[in-house]
Amino acid sequence: MRSIPDYVSDILICPKCHSKLLRDLDGNFNCKSCPEVYSFTENDSLDLRLKSEKTITEKVTLGKSLTLPSHLAQEPLVFKANPQVDFSGFVAPHHLSKELLSYFPKAIDERSMMLDLGCGDVVHREVGEHAGFEYIGLDYSNEKASFLGDGHVLPFRHNSIDFVLMIAVLEHIQYPLVLMKEVHRVLKPGGTIIGTVSFLEPFHDNSYYHHTHLGLYNDLSYAGFEVEQLAPSRVWKVFDAQARMAGWVHFPGMSKFLRDGIIRLPRTMSDLWSGAYRLLRRKLLPDNLKYVTGSFTFVASKHETIEQLNDW
Repeated sequence: MRSIPDYVSDILICPKCHSKLLRDLDGNFNCKSCPEVYSFTENDSLDLRLKSEKTITEKVTLGKSLTLPSHLAQEPLVFKANPQVDFSGFVAPHHLSKELLSYFPKAIDERSMMLDLGCGDVVHREVGEHAGFEYIGLDYSNEKASFLGDGHVLPFRHNSIDFVLMIAVLEHIQYPLVLMKEVHRVLKPGGTIIGTVSFLEPFHDNSYYHHTHLGLYNDLSYAGFEVEQLAPSRVWKVFDAQARMAGWVHFPGMSKFLRDGIIRLPRTMSDLWSGAYRLLRRKLLPDNLKYVTGSFTFVASKHETIEQLNDW
């Protein structure tokens, strides 16, 4: 049975009714108000998934237009000046670029907590711990995670998490607005959320909603986040995504090397033409990367003056 620090146990709540969870002598977590009992799996993951259906109602305001700030979704993410965490020399997972890492916050103390939402094989543990955080990995089904749970009903207290990381998760969520409101609820005022989401990637792993820049901004602003960065990827365009993720569909039976080259040919031609056009016309072209990118990166925060709320 996996050991959970007391200060982590203290933020756990029942996903069904939001009441405090109390640990019994057998190591299980019992809801203070309802009869739900949450126990560890054979692989030592604490299973905090819903045991029965739960209805959630969200309100939206119609007739109000969505205005995207002009600086968002225009350029790829750039390295942040004076990053809080020094990752130089640190070997991070390949999908975490040095630009993305430069936006990682630094833990205030040893009890600062980072939630890796949709953590999979917990490949971000060392990155989070390098930034000084108590790492909390939550996934719906991967039992390498410390906690099993549903992102729509996070089993954590209001204002209890310092930093949330969501890498390639949002496209796999059935109700993105519900999840974003939940992340906003558990994040501390002033806390940071960093993540990526698919746009022009093929369908994969039961993906629901691949997001445009407007859809992503809508999710974040609806939940109440202040959006700092919303950036298209320049190194992961639609042709790269199609070649890497669906080449076998476009050219069944063909070798990977050959099919990747064929699919990426339009990208090469596009890059060459754009470069030649700029030289011939001697002018800059408008950056339309948001139309052809495979994914977007986002950095947002919860307003520091949000009212402190308790679950019990």
